[in-house]
Amino acid sequence: RQLARSSSPQDTHYYLLCLASVKEDAFGPAKGLVRNSDPRVRRLGIAALDSCHGPKVEEALLDLLNDPDDEVGDAAAISLTDPRRGTAIALVPNLQSIIARGGNAARRAVVALQRIPGEQTETILVDALSKTSDPDLLAQMADSLGMINSRMAVPGMIALLDDARPLESMQYSERSATRALAGARGQFSAKGVDAESITVLRARTVADAALRSLTLIAGPSAPTNATLPTDTRPAGALREQWEAWWKAGGGLSPRR
Repeated sequence: RQLARSSSPQDTHYYLLCLASVKEDAFGPAKGLVRNSDPRVRRLGIAALDSCHGPKVEEALLDLLNDPDDEVGDAAAISLTDPRRGTAIALVPNLQSIIARGGNAARRAVVALQRIPGEQTETILVDALSKTSDPDLLAQMADSLGMINSRMAVPGMIALLDDARPLESMQYSERSATRALAGARGQFSAKGVDAESITVLRARTVADAALRSLTLIAGPSAPTNATLPTDTRPAGALREQWEAWWKAGGGLSPRR
């Protein structure tokens, strides 16, 4: 109750340490917090669950992937795949099933898979990319595959460069950047920089999300003038440019 009411970072940190000190006994209080109507309190509940382990904890976190608040969903995905749990690989089938069902939970499950290293999870995401039609889920898959530098996903993302459907949700990388920016605003102000003038550039369409990830994967080898906004050229032209780049070796030096 005191944690839910805490308003200062110092108090919040203190109460979380108190819960962490009782380890598994923190599950009961934490479960109450994640049921709170306030997203901030639910995020605190997830932080309290970080010190708990076991199937009931994992079940609670999997349920929280469907939270209406993206920040809460992100926190659940991060907690689920915390290396200290040592159970992330075992949860891959659960996450795969959630992705197949679609919706908000699917986007957060993609974020969770992004955080589990290995060819298995990369293959699952690439396969799902070819089977998904929901624009926001597609964008999150492209975002996550770009973050793990998946060359396996390049052909699928090139195909998305013609997808001009608008997005309703931010991708995980955008939310992470927004959080980091919010935390650094004080430093910007102290240096005389107008913090309000610095914003995170959002992908507005599926094609935008795909292009950003392709650019990230390609790095300096990206085709010339093919990293500009997707709405600045005739339909199909950007895709054709990236297809030619991929057929030419995708920026990899030919073997001798």
